[in-house]
Amino acid sequence: MLRAAALYYQEQPHPEVLDLFSELNRLAPLSDDEKALYVKAALNHGRTDLGLPLIWELGEVPSQEENALRLGSEAASLMGNAQAAVDLANQAWSKNPNNITNLWLLGSVQFRHPNPSTKAEGRRRLMSLVADGGPEVIPVINLMLLNPPIPDRDLNLLLRLLPARTNARFEERLARLGLEILKDPAGKSQRVREFAEPLWTPTGRTNLLRLAEWLSQRAAYEEIVDVIPEGLATTYPLLSLNLAGALGSLERWDDVERLLGESKGPEFTIQKETFRAVAAHGNGRTNESLAAWSKAVRLSNRNPQMRQIIAVLAERREYQQVSLDAWLPLLMMPQYSPKARSQVLRLAHGVQDPFLTRETLDRLHRLRLLEVPDQMNLVLFAALTEPNPAKVRDSIGQAKPLATTADLTNRFAIASALLSLRENKPEVAEGLLDPLQVDWAKAPQLWRVVRVAQLGKFDRRPEARSLAETLDPKSLSKPERVLVESWLAEE
Repeated sequence: MLRAAALYYQEQPHPEVLDLFSELNRLAPLSDDEKALYVKAALNHGRTDLGLPLIWELGEVPSQEENALRLGSEAASLMGNAQAAVDLANQAWSKNPNNITNLWLLGSVQFRHPNPSTKAEGRRRLMSLVADGGPEVIPVINLMLLNPPIPDRDLNLLLRLLPARTNARFEERLARLGLEILKDPAGKSQRVREFAEPLWTPTGRTNLLRLAEWLSQRAAYEEIVDVIPEGLATTYPLLSLNLAGALGSLERWDDVERLLGESKGPEFTIQKETFRAVAAHGNGRTNESLAAWSKAVRLSNRNPQMRQIIAVLAERREYQQVSLDAWLPLLMMPQYSPKARSQVLRLAHGVQDPFLTRETLDRLHRLRLLEVPDQMNLVLFAALTEPNPAKVRDSIGQAKPLATTADLTNRFAIASALLSLRENKPEVAEGLLDPLQVDWAKAPQLWRVVRVAQLGKFDRRPEARSLAETLDPKSLSKPERVLVESWLAEE
């Protein structure tokens, strides 16, 4: 039964399939074919961390080598390594150039490549694949619609290959709508609304939801607001979530809160918990609000747009930890990763918890989303929180080659000085910090803490006391306070 459920949900948009495969693997090792399905499901949900180890295993099995190359190409594409995606897809295609799947994969990753000539080659490959009107027409159209513009010659050919038909499948009608909008952008809003109006019925709401999700992929948030009637949204949870997500993306937060409050029915769990959190906060019941925020975050694990809404609404009420918890899972989703990265970095430095900051920076680093300055910050927070100095020393050694500018050199020196203080080598710390061209009174808090501790170790009392006066004792974390406690108290 568990195996049948995993196989059924493998192509469905539900992350629970990953738990099913994990449980299957716990009960008995997965077969090679099942591993491939598990990888495919993991990649569908952006979980390259789960997929990559299994791809490497499959690559060692001769019968799975071609499949492993395809899966590796998809994983590389998800991780933003466009060239690796092309190289792996090309290897799979070279092994079996008559395989349509290989041809499609190679064309699609080439088409998404940032190099114009590679992109053009991918476009030619894809157009040759659909020239006879085969079943790949709609996937090719959807890919090109997400990566406009489409040259007029190709656009006209695709329109001919996909004629308007009233009895066409909904997916085909959506693709045709996208082509028509590209052909006549000026009529976009009216065309989308005309497409949506027949769906404003209880029987049409499933397709209305598909339309909303299709528009969301294209960041057409104004159109989503226009095509989902609020009265219908407040009686259907998924439509409500999509409408709330679009309103949030448009920064219409008052409308978001009103919609969440008006959504009716016991099945509106995420909306109700979010609104309960907002209301409890407004009435001064902080603990109740925090519990509701946390529950809303857990419930929204299948709805990234709602996670963004929760993150913003919570932060506006100064629940930074809740906001960070809401943003973190979105790092694994390519569509949301860039925005999530910037929000996570900003919040990580603002929650006044160096252990959480370090954990967050480390997660970004493992996902290859951390730029060099924050890689140096990661080393600094490790020097503050890691109980084993040997591990910190290793991290500092790995970071040393990154210190290629004055700013990076400063960050590296402060991390090294903090380690030296922990190892009771204040003379080393002084030699590292004294030469720095830094306005210490205006430096980041942790930098000032390290400098105060170093000055104090050398009995440079007036300097230590003067700089300590720039610190707000209430904002210091426990590890920071330990370093400068004696300089915060009145003499």
